[in-house]
Amino acid sequence: MPIRETAIDLDGVQALLFTSANGVTHFFRRLFKLGGDLRRVGHLKLACIGPATAEALAEYHLHSDVVPAKDYTSEGLATALAPLSSEAATPELRQFLSAMG
Repeated sequence: MPIRETAIDLDGVQALLFTSANGVTHFFRRLFKLGGDLRRVGHLKLACIGPATAEALAEYHLHSDVVPAKDYTSEGLATALAPLSSEAATPELRQFLSAMG
């Protein structure tokens, strides 16, 4: 089955990381096309790589929990996400954030 026809499975997901405004748009178009709504992401932490991506998220009336202060790169996003690697994060998330630096 082509990926564009598969459901978006958010079970067990703690956060969504968006690295472009286009990624935000395509994610929500797919979510809505498959019958989902904003309640599917209401419990998740949302992170954006920069202000333009955060603005795209805001078009869906959602606000990013994390946006790098000035380094709008994957490294900057990983650094901004570092506080999430607390005890509340799953071992998988802590491992991912640790690997990102």
